[in-house]
Amino acid sequence: MENNLSEFLWKEYEKDLELYKFYFNMAIKIIMWYLSVIGAVYAFFISNQTVKYISILLVIPIFLSFLLMCLSASSISVLNHINDDLKDFSNRLNLKSYPNTIPLIWIMPVCVFAFTLVMVVFSVLLLNSI
Repeated sequence: MENNLSEFLWKEYEKDLELYKFYFNMAIKIIMWYLSVIGAVYAFFISNQTVKYISILLVIPIFLSFLLMCLSASSISVLNHINDDLKDFSNRLNLKSYPNTIPLIWIMPVCVFAFTLVMVVFSVLLLNSI
């Protein structure tokens, strides 16, 4: 019975660890993709301000910022749950340490702020260009 419980705990521990690594990897990739899209849209907007309906292009970064802001805000509780699970499994498996998931948990509120700021800036640009 003890062996089955230990095996189950190890599987859960490994699952949560892989999930955290996946989230961290995806967060970095999404942030890099987002920055490249925002930079490209802004550069195109600045260089083509004489085009008649160019301000419609600004809806793209506003929409992306809103979606990623919501995703980042909702992921904070999931990441806290993963952190608590990893800590609990480590204690139950008598491990001396557990993976530190705090960096990703701290990155998410920063992302929420940054996405909100970009959304506001592009909204102001959109309103001023209409």
